[in-house]
Amino acid sequence: MIQYVNDKALTIIRSLEAGSRAGYRRNQNSSSILVSLLNEYQGDEDITFIRISDDKGNILAQIGTLTDGITQNTDDKLPLHILPPSKASNQIIITRPFHPRPFAGHHHRMLGRGMGMGMHAQQNQATQELTIELGLQTDKYLQTIRQGIYHSLFMGAILFLLGCAGLYFVYLYQSMQSTKKSLNAMHVYTNHLVESMPAGLMTVDNDNTILFMNRNAEQITGVQYKDLTNKCITDPSLGNLGDGLQIDSPPFSHSFIFYPAKEGKKPLTLTIQASHLYNSEMLEIGTVYILNDITLIQEMEQQLERSRRMSALGKMAAGIAHEIRNPLGTLRGFAQYFGRHSAPDSNGKEYAELMIQEVDRINHNVSALLQFARQQPPEIKLFNLNNLVKKAILFARQSVPDDSIQFVFQDVPVVHMQGDQNMILQVLLNLLRNATCACNNKGTISIQIQHQENTVVVKIKDNGKGMTREEQLHMFDPFYTTHKSGTGLGLAISHQIIEQHHGRFEVTSTHGHGTTISFILPTTSQEA
Repeated sequence: MIQYVNDKALTIIRSLEAGSRAGYRRNQNSSSILVSLLNEYQGDEDITFIRISDDKGNILAQIGTLTDGITQNTDDKLPLHILPPSKASNQIIITRPFHPRPFAGHHHRMLGRGMGMGMHAQQNQATQELTIELGLQTDKYLQTIRQGIYHSLFMGAILFLLGCAGLYFVYLYQSMQSTKKSLNAMHVYTNHLVESMPAGLMTVDNDNTILFMNRNAEQITGVQYKDLTNKCITDPSLGNLGDGLQIDSPPFSHSFIFYPAKEGKKPLTLTIQASHLYNSEMLEIGTVYILNDITLIQEMEQQLERSRRMSALGKMAAGIAHEIRNPLGTLRGFAQYFGRHSAPDSNGKEYAELMIQEVDRINHNVSALLQFARQQPPEIKLFNLNNLVKKAILFARQSVPDDSIQFVFQDVPVVHMQGDQNMILQVLLNLLRNATCACNNKGTISIQIQHQENTVVVKIKDNGKGMTREEQLHMFDPFYTTHKSGTGLGLAISHQIIEQHHGRFEVTSTHGHGTTISFILPTTSQEA
């Protein structure tokens, strides 16, 4: 404000000085010149008074009234002296030397033209030291200052609020980023947790449309989740899984035999647990299914139960075989005696030979029963498995008339393993005999050896009639057979031998499309 007042005061004073000089040139009276110049500023609202006085304090010209309480300053050393506004008058008084003198050349010309003593008197007056006092009203300036202060305060408040808002938004952004990181970490953790579950997980909505499947569920069903998006659980690609999932309304838990739609995939025994799926408002939005593949556990339980039954049957068979074998020797001796002493023209000799054949057949069955009952420990030796398989194929061909069955052996590099060679040969002969019967003496039987690190797999595959699910469940049970001439002990004994060698069987069969039976053995002997 001071600079603005200073500039305005200087402008007014200089205009007065310039006007008075012009009046001197026109040879006008100095007092009238100053009065007329001051009257030009009479209507200026910002000017409260203007006073011009000489060095003796005589007032030469004046407009307005000097407000009480204002002390004037006529310090010649200062070209401009500004008194601050008082509390009573709200005005600023500017004091400055006033120089209305004309140029020297102009005076000489005026004197040379014969001007009189009056002009000379004006020149003397003009050479006196004059002072001008200018009072300027400060209301508008103060109002402007106040408005500026208010504006500054208002803008400061806005900037403060904007700063606070900025800090708050920074805090919100950091909180959002922290929350986002936490949510991402929780999402990753949840995904890892779901994908690492040892069971299959499926979720469906209230319309039974699949919403999610984890990796284990994909492995169980044999179908990728991306191929089941927006599909129902009764989709044909899921086999009969829909029947097991819709067997009851949740919650429930039951066992179910799952037949995958994918060709070549074995049936699986599953336990299915179902529960309702709720949202954050506890509204039911679907169902959660947990699938557990208990096929291996069930097979182990069946194998354990089979071993228990076979052990009990073995003990019983040993006692029965012992009681039967003794009288069989007597019966065979009397049959031979009656055959030798029968009349040539009678049928006694023919009947005796028939009795001997039947006694021998019974004795063979009793021997097999005793072999099953009395487990002989295997004689572990190193042998060539390739040669043993070729030997078993050679024996099997002898029982096939006219080479009506083709045996295909996919030979591999020589595989040596430790075990009882005679027992393994008996297993091979039993499996080849069953495959021959399944082909009804017409078809193809392939034998394959696979060496996998510390195990060896022997696969025997036929294109015969195959087996039903029921037949697969009981195929290793003693005395269970589907052949009219079989005893039902061949596979039971084979299973026993493989168990003694710390191995296992794997069976894949489709009714009407053939059977593949594999036995897996360690290549090195293990202590029982």
